[in-house]
Amino acid sequence: MIETREQLAKGVAGAFDVLDLWRLSTVELRGVLGFPFGTQLAEWRAGNLASMPADVIKRLRHIGAIYGLLRNHPAEIAVWLRQPIPRLGNLTPLERMASGNADDLVVVRDYLKSQRGLARSSSA
Repeated sequence: MIETREQLAKGVAGAFDVLDLWRLSTVELRGVLGFPFGTQLAEWRAGNLASMPADVIKRLRHIGAIYGLLRNHPAEIAVWLRQPIPRLGNLTPLERMASGNADDLVVVRDYLKSQRGLARSSSA
């Protein structure tokens, strides 16, 4: 849980690092973050978080959770993000996440969690 402005700033910077690692286009990035207005995206990247709504903070938490579920497979992330998946409506995870709907971030996170469970049970 974020308790201080410093923790928020560190969390936001980390989430932007993840999004940069994923090499999102500006359009994809804006969709993942809920289509921020005007210069908000640049302000948030610069650490000015006063205009950051709670919805965006939740989105960034979901990004952190998704990254956490993928971090053991860094070489495969770029391909996986852009590969259509039947359980995601034959959309790519990135298309789902960049739809602008925060619930789609949850769908991708939950999909990854379910796959992680399958991987554990099949290796037993």
